[in-house]
Amino acid sequence: MKHSYFVIDMHAHIGDPEVPRKIGEKAINNPRVRHAFEGIQKLQQDVGWEDGMVALNPSPQHFVQVMQESGTDLAVLSMLGFTEELEGIELCSSDMIAAVLQEYPGKFLGFAGADPRLSDAAQRIEMYVKQKGFSGAKLNPNDWGIFRLDDPMLIPIFEKCNDLGVPLHIHTGVDPTGLIENANPLLLDKIALQYPKLKILLEHYGFPFKYEAYAMCRKHEHVYLTLAWHFNKLVHHNPYLAWLELEEMRIHAGIGKILYGSDYPATPNLKEVINFLKYDRMPLMLRFSGVKDWTYEMRAQVLGLNAAGILDYKNEHLIQLRNRLKKKVGRVELSMQWNQEAHAQLQKIPPFIRSGAIGKIEGYAKKNGIKLISPEVMQKARNQ
Repeated sequence: MKHSYFVIDMHAHIGDPEVPRKIGEKAINNPRVRHAFEGIQKLQQDVGWEDGMVALNPSPQHFVQVMQESGTDLAVLSMLGFTEELEGIELCSSDMIAAVLQEYPGKFLGFAGADPRLSDAAQRIEMYVKQKGFSGAKLNPNDWGIFRLDDPMLIPIFEKCNDLGVPLHIHTGVDPTGLIENANPLLLDKIALQYPKLKILLEHYGFPFKYEAYAMCRKHEHVYLTLAWHFNKLVHHNPYLAWLELEEMRIHAGIGKILYGSDYPATPNLKEVINFLKYDRMPLMLRFSGVKDWTYEMRAQVLGLNAAGILDYKNEHLIQLRNRLKKKVGRVELSMQWNQEAHAQLQKIPPFIRSGAIGKIEGYAKKNGIKLISPEVMQKARNQ
């Protein structure tokens, strides 16, 4: 049986085709730009793009073609900030994304950004969400200068995204342009506690702070992580290590917390990674040790269903896909609809009592005419 997927790329960028050449010219006389340029160039070569950044075409027209070839159904375009060194070069501005959303309806969603040093940064994000149809926002501690993820100047942006009910993409981990320590996911721990309804997406799964990222996902129901950049390298060079990485994420963060993302055009091997997530089997060595291969349901969650829940994105394809899927957590089948937060909580219940817990919770929901199980419903069922 051929399985159907709806693939959502949660992390992508577009830009003027001349941007790589212009950045290369800036790099000649600017050490920071040169360091960033060489870092991205090396990353692209690491995933098989031998010509590197200068040969890349980040135009939306080309990306649509790449999406079709790789089987990507929908992509989230995130803003790239303007550093002082790159002033005058439009990388991937919110205005550029807004134009692409109009030109390619149904292919893209937009995540806006604004210089957090500006007094009206939060209001600018609100404008893009309410007037331009954007679905979220983006923060990178290495854009617009260098700042830490717990910098007080970011509070208005956290508050605004929380009030708007939109997810916030946050760059975590390595960046070729700034200080790695500024992007440690643990710097967001207090923020996650302060804004429990704010959906925080940890880009690049925090690498090299991946265990910190997993801990954040396990602790906070509204924190998620995206596969991008480093995972692309593992798939290209050593699929065995890629599977070990996925299993660690599943065990420590939970299958409902993992989101596919490409970070195109920085890592352009979309088709290779998507095919890996769809078709590659768990290595024999792991299966012989008792590790079970990922089910179709688990793969479908990572490739798009988890993201669709966070984005509250619906279309006929997704509805049909959800109806065909058997809702499972581990090896236990669910007979009712559970939202993403409830799925995450369910995975924290030890496997040997999970089946009984599901029966009690779903029994309570059916008895009280509840159609969708949420963490609140789970708590009420426990109190019975």
